[in-house]
This record gives sequence, C-alpha cells and structure tokens, in this order.
Amino acid sequence: MKPDQFSNIFLGLGGFHMEKIVLACLGTYLEPSGMFAVLVETECYGTDVIKTVISGSHYSRARTAHSMIHKVLTSMMLEAFLSKYPERLTELEALQVNCQSKDLTAEEWNTTKERADTIQAAFQVYLKERASLSQSFDYWNTYVSDLYPIVRDLTNSLRSGDWILYLSAMERATSLFFFFGRTNYCRWTPLFLQDCYQLKDKFPLLYDSYMHGGFVVNTTKKGSGVPFDQALEQCYNRPAKVSGGIIGITRKKEAVALWGIIKHKKDQYVDLLKMKDDVEGELSLHHDFNPSTATKIVGMVQDIAEYLLKVCSPLQDQVALKNIFTGGIVTNVDIDKLLCCMKEGSAACAKCIDERLRNRSISIYSTISKIKFTSPKTTLNLAPKVDIKDETIKALMFIEYGCHRGFTVEELLQHEITNSAFFLVDKDGYLRKSAKSQLGTELLKLCPLIDKKRSRNIPTNPRHHYRLHGLGEKGPLKEA
Repeated sequence: MKPDQFSNIFLGLGGFHMEKIVLACLGTYLEPSGMFAVLVETECYGTDVIKTVISGSHYSRARTAHSMIHKVLTSMMLEAFLSKYPERLTELEALQVNCQSKDLTAEEWNTTKERADTIQAAFQVYLKERASLSQSFDYWNTYVSDLYPIVRDLTNSLRSGDWILYLSAMERATSLFFFFGRTNYCRWTPLFLQDCYQLKDKFPLLYDSYMHGGFVVNTTKKGSGVPFDQALEQCYNRPAKVSGGIIGITRKKEAVALWGIIKHKKDQYVDLLKMKDDVEGELSLHHDFNPSTATKIVGMVQDIAEYLLKVCSPLQDQVALKNIFTGGIVTNVDIDKLLCCMKEGSAACAKCIDERLRNRSISIYSTISKIKFTSPKTTLNLAPKVDIKDETIKALMFIEYGCHRGFTVEELLQHEITNSAFFLVDKDGYLRKSAKSQLGTELLKLCPLIDKKRSRNIPTNPRHHYRLHGLGEKGPLKEA
C-alpha cells in the first residue's frame, strides 16, 4: 500500500488517543441503559462532567468511571452466582485461605489453581445460561465479558509494554471502530495492524525493541509506561493547556509564538522549584494508587451498588432491557443489534481488509459505509432550569401539605418527589447544593409578610418554622 520511497518507514498510531476512542465506544454502548445518570445521581460526577465521561474526551475520568461500573456489575453477578450455588462459596473461601498461606508447595499450588479454574469455568457457564434467557442480562454480560476487557487490556499493555497484548487489544478494538462509525480509525487501524504483523520481517531491530516494551515511553518504575502521544501531551503540550497556558487565552499568532519561545525558560524555573521543595518525591506515586484516591473510589463503588439495589437492579429476571434511571423499557434503540456489535464490527472489518488491502478492488481512501446504528443522547438532554424551578415549587407545595398532615420535613425529603435529574437530599440526608439556593428562595416566599410598623407576630405552630440558616451549612434540613 505504501509507495516505494516510504517502504522503509513504519508509522504507528497513538495509543493514548486510541484508548479515548475505545472509551467513547463503550460510552455509546452504555448510554441507553441510564447507567451514566446513576453516576450523576450518586454524585460521582456532575451533570456537565458526565458528558466528557460518555464521549471519552476526559481520559482519566472516563477510565475510572468504566472501571467502577465494571466492578459493580461483576460483583453483583458473582453474588448472584454464589447465592444460586452455595457450595461454590465454600470452595471459594477455602481457596482464599490457601492463597494467603506462604508455605504452599508446587503441588499444592497447582491443585489450588485447578480448583480456581473450575470455579471460574462454572461462573462463565452460569453467565452464558443467564444471558440466553434474558436480553437485559445479555446486555450487561456483553459489556463485562467482551467490551470492557478491550480497554482494560489496552491500558495494561501500554503500562507494562506488552506488545502481544497490545496487538490483541487493537484487533478487538477495530471491531468497535467499525460498528460505532469511527471512520478514520476504520480506515487506518487495519493498515497499521498489517504493518505490525510484518514488523518482524521488515524491521527486525524495531520488532525486538517493541517486544521489550520499546513502543511506549518507559521509566525506571514497573508498570509506568505511557504511549508516545500521551507523553507528548504530558510534557511538551501540557504547559500550553493547563491553567496559565496560552490555549484558550488568545488566538494572536504573535502571542502564541512568543509564548512558545519563553515557555522553555518557564519550565526551567518550575523544575527548579520542584527540586527545591522535593515535590517530585511526593508525586512519584501514581495518583490512582494514593490511599485517598483508592478510598474515594471504593466509596463511590459502594454508593453505585446501593443505588442500583435500591432503585432498579440491572440483573433482575427480565426479558427486555430497562433503563436503570427511568425504569422504562428501552424501545428507541435496537438492542439486539447492539448486542452483536463485536460480531457485526468484525464482519465489516474483514470486508474492508479484503477489498482495500488484499484484493485492492477499492481504494483505501474511498468512502467507508457506516453500520446503521444510532444511540439516543438520553443523558445529555438535561432538564432546563425553568422546568426544574417549576418542579421545585410543586415539590415545596407537597412538603407544606405533608407538614399539615403531620409528617416531618425529614421524612418527606427522603422521597423522590420531583421528576428532575436529582433528589433534594443525598443518601446522608444532606440537602444537595443544586437545590439549596432554589429551595431557600421558595421557602422565603412561603413565609408571611412582616409589617415593619407593627409588632412581629410569631406563629405558634412550630411546623411553620424553617431553619433557613441551615441551608448554607453541611447538615440535614430540620425544623426549628
């Protein structure tokens, strides 16, 4: 496919941007289910940030979100499996005890491994049986077993410098590119993979370097490799894009050129300050492994799991897929076609390779027909502020009516009394920030007008007293 003058050149695709596109494909797959709305409801992400999670444009947040979703779903599936087969739970507990022992012999270790493989095989059989009986379970199982492992293996291969695992993940990711209409990657990823398979014969030295992790930028620490395009973003382009950078400040070519000249001197002073204060030593550990970050992620995973069990468990015995957030059956998306995304994507990829690379009956630059599939932007269609205000006023009317009927404010605010994309209080009973301002304004409207010329008549009914000062505090809304 290459001209003769470029036959001795190997062109690679950026692994960092490849990961972001795979995350975007997974976001498109999950969007009809309402899972991202659950992330907003549990306050893992805000209503604006969730857009970057769905599109994969914010790499770190999208990767963390999908890892949390995968952990929650896998845990729920494993609990369902162990509840149906209690004898497997006993075997699993025995395996955990054996694995914690430091005096295992080689024979005992092999026996333990065989028992673990047996439990894993039984778990996979259970997943396939449930998936054959329920479209909903098949939907979640496809994400857990087929789709998420692609981005997981892609990330692990880049971090560890595993060239074989990287090619395996790339092959599976290509099917997602074809199904979800990522045209540029559909065109060039098969060609890139073809060059990778011929790398050993055409460029043996480069192949040997890649097999030893040379296709990523490595440091002295194990598992710290990053692809070249990510290293470029983190090093050369970072000063221009972070706070204080030139990106987003001006479009004048002279100012951008001047900033590009002085930024190197600026970086020297920054590095000098880091060395003086030993900041590099504090930031040497990846932020995902910091105790505070790990504790926060564990808490968010628990919140997501509790919310799903409370509202609508995705693993209920139901034939059709339901939106977790609304509870309604998903009808505006062809779920059966979505479940075949890997199969249809692989078929389209094989057709493209035969026509454009092997037989060359079609030019590689010709138009690539997309698979007809559209996903609704349910999460992005948030309620307007005017509608939220009207619903809040109605909610306050229900609160006032409930107080007159003898209910306390705490009891009333524990229920979802609006159709907006938020509850009035969180799981701990604290009033949400998004509702504080509007709720305070409407409560002030309900208070009786005070005539300054007359004495203030304080109502004797304690249910008409609201502690408005508490709206600005970190504490539950209570009666005076």
